[in-house]
This record gives sequence, C-alpha cells and structure tokens, in this order.
Amino acid sequence: MGRAVWVAAAALLLAGCGAGGGKSGTVAGGRPGDPASPLSGVDGGPASAPTGEGPGSDGGPGTPPAGGGSDAGAPAPAPDGGVLSCLPDTAPALASCDALLPPQPLGPPTRLDGPTMSSQYDPVCWPGAFGGDLDGNLGAMWTLAKDSNQRVSRFQLDLLRPDGQVVSAGSRDTMTSFFTIQLEHGAGVIRLDPDAKGTLVRLDPGGAVADQPMGMVRSSAAVPGGGTVVAEGGTVYTMDGRTLTAPLQITRRDDSGATLWSTPIPSSIAPNPLSADVYPNTLGHVLAVVALDPFQARRVWLDEQGRIASTGDVDGTFNSLSAIGPWFELPDHSLAFGTSPAHGGGGWHVVHDLDPRLDLPPCWLDQRQETRVFPIRGGRGYAVFHGTTFSGNESRRGLEIVASSGESCGWIEASCGDPTPGACDLELARLGLDGTLYLNAVSQGSEQRCLVESWPALLK
Repeated sequence: MGRAVWVAAAALLLAGCGAGGGKSGTVAGGRPGDPASPLSGVDGGPASAPTGEGPGSDGGPGTPPAGGGSDAGAPAPAPDGGVLSCLPDTAPALASCDALLPPQPLGPPTRLDGPTMSSQYDPVCWPGAFGGDLDGNLGAMWTLAKDSNQRVSRFQLDLLRPDGQVVSAGSRDTMTSFFTIQLEHGAGVIRLDPDAKGTLVRLDPGGAVADQPMGMVRSSAAVPGGGTVVAEGGTVYTMDGRTLTAPLQITRRDDSGATLWSTPIPSSIAPNPLSADVYPNTLGHVLAVVALDPFQARRVWLDEQGRIASTGDVDGTFNSLSAIGPWFELPDHSLAFGTSPAHGGGGWHVVHDLDPRLDLPPCWLDQRQETRVFPIRGGRGYAVFHGTTFSGNESRRGLEIVASSGESCGWIEASCGDPTPGACDLELARLGLDGTLYLNAVSQGSEQRCLVESWPALLK
C-alpha cells in the first residue's frame, strides 16, 4: 500500500531497572502531548536518548545524555521462594468482552486529507495527527519549514473534525523546538523561542486561537478535567554554546492560561536540577520526575493544590533525561510506565498515587512488554497496541482488547488505505480521549497528500 506511518507525540521519562526479575531499560515512547514526535516514539517506536540541545523525542529542548543505573524496589518474595516479577491479576472484570469489543469487521474509516506533499522528502506530513480530544476532534501539526539544523522552524496547527471538516489555526514560527499537547477540547502546540521560553498555541473546536505564554518549558501534559501542567526551568544547553538556567518549578494552568498554582522544587529535594517531566492523574495529582544530573533523578508527588506530598530517594536512575515507552493511569490512580530491552531490560513499572516508590505491574501487563496501552470504555478495559519489538518476542502485531481483569478479548481488524484499501497496520494506530482510533499515512492517489484515517468514538 506504500504506506508511510508516523506515530505522534513522545515522552522523555525514565530509565530504570524494574522491581523483581532483574528487568531494566528504556525506550522512546509517549505522553499525550506528549507526547510527541514521529519515528522517535510517543507512543510508539524506538529512539535514542537526546544529546545536546537539539529537539528531544517530542521536539522539546535536549539535555546531556543519560546513563544507566538501577532503580528497583525490594523484590517481593514468591510463594515458591523465588522473586515475583508481577502481581497476580485480582482486578474484577468491569465489563464483558462483548461490551468492550466493537462490531467487526470495522467499517471504512473517515478520511481526513492534509497538505499536499511537494516531493517524497517533503516533511509536511510530520508529525501529523498527534492527539484526539473528548469531542472527537484530532489535533494535527504539519511541518512547513526546517532550519539549517533540521529543526522545525514553521508549522501549521489544525483540528480535524469527525465529519471531515478542518479547522485551522494557520502557521506559526518556532525558534528552537516544540511540544505537542493533547487537550480535552481542541489541541495545542508549545513553540519555544531561542531562550527556551514557551508559548502554547491553542486551537479550540470553534476555531478560536489563543497564545498563552509560559516559562522555560521542559515538559508538559494535559490535566484530566482541563488545563495543563508544565515543568519550567532547569538547565538547557543550546546549539550555539549557551547554557540557560532558571529555577525549576511545576506550574498548573487552567484552560484560559491563568496560573492555578506554581510550586518551586526546593534545593533540599533537588539541588541544581537539570530538568523534569510531569505526569498528572485524574485526581489532579502530579508526579514530577526531576533530573538531578544525567544519571540520577528524584520522584516528587504534588497534590491537587500543588503542595509537595512525597518524594522518592535517589535509588538509581529513574531519569527524565532518558527515553521511555508510553505510560497510562490504572483504575487506582497509579501510573504504569513501560521500558524496553533495548536499554538493558524491559517490562512495566508502577508508581502508586502519592507514593514515589516503584512497584510491580499486574501480570497481564507484565506479559505485554513493549506495548502501548490506552484505557477504553471509561476505564473498563484497555486497548493494547503490539508492534515490532527490540527483543523480537511479539508473535502478533496490531490492536488487542483486554478486560480490566487481564483477560484477552481478542484483536481488532480493519481495512484502510488509498487508493486501494487493504489490511490496516494498526500497530502504529493511536486512540483519542473519546476512543477515536486513528493513524497517519500518505495518500498514494494521483497526488501524494498527508492522510489521517479514523474511526470516531470507536472505543468510547
């Protein structure tokens, strides 16, 4: 089918050894927003940890390369005297497989055409659709120009509606790099100036565009319930040889851009911090992974008011400077993070709400290493995307539906493509907040165009 697919959004998160089983490592992956650049991961493929000031895996400013290390909690003893690598699945089934699986085979996808490519090397389709909101709109970013260092210098931000219409914010310049961010209503791109100061270009479903100023942005994420949380400050090394520093703080803003709270990270927790990544849950609590140096980091939980609730001792590398796979929230509001054998181990790790220590994953998740996982049907099940892995241990690629109890409900099959539909490569597809399934491609018709194909609210 001549398909060229990108995975939008990326995350710079952690490198660490998992508790139990000697699992460790990192992989590029994604947060919504976030996380997020194609071919480097945010929710998908492998990438190296960023080096120097150039854009990281989500287009954000880089920092010195991270190193390896160990970050495991005390292994739990197994009944047979060995060491547990996962926690037995005891969660109840919140929905039957019949309720979780959509009718199959899937009908034809909605086609959303983007810009026309000037040549096969035109970067305009990158990163493409990077997030879906609660209203079924897909945020899409198109690269209009790159600078002499091959960094994005001009982009276009669009909203692709489920009815096929396009709402555009027009083009914007960015001086050093960018962050995409998946919002609950509309979509946004944070563009950075030469001093790494950010501006959130926000496009709402009605077509209104707002520019919201920020500080020295290091990472960002949409907060469930509205607004954003941003890590600002730290140290940035620029390509022209400058070192930029600012106090590190975690800032929560509402949809209008007004600051709800801004919490400095004190030197008693992180002296001379380099950077941080932020991960909110549905309670409004935020896990900040604060890099102390290229090899060590500290986990800091903030409550819904921005007060520091707990911190984790430096116990090896759980590092915001290294690339890692996707993350998602479990029903108990803990956060699950994936790592890859490409960085020395593999597996999933869990950080419980307001508790900075690492814990073992449930066994259904441990059995699905190097996958991307999205909660579906209001958290009553999961969409698990299986793809090509570093260890080569995946027997099948594509989209699997899993019940909250860990039971596999089966796989989703679909046809798509232009001009001749064929079997879709769903291993690189993504889910919007309302359950819209979508993937990026290039139309192979009479003229090559950026193409987004979607099944609106399929897994809502």
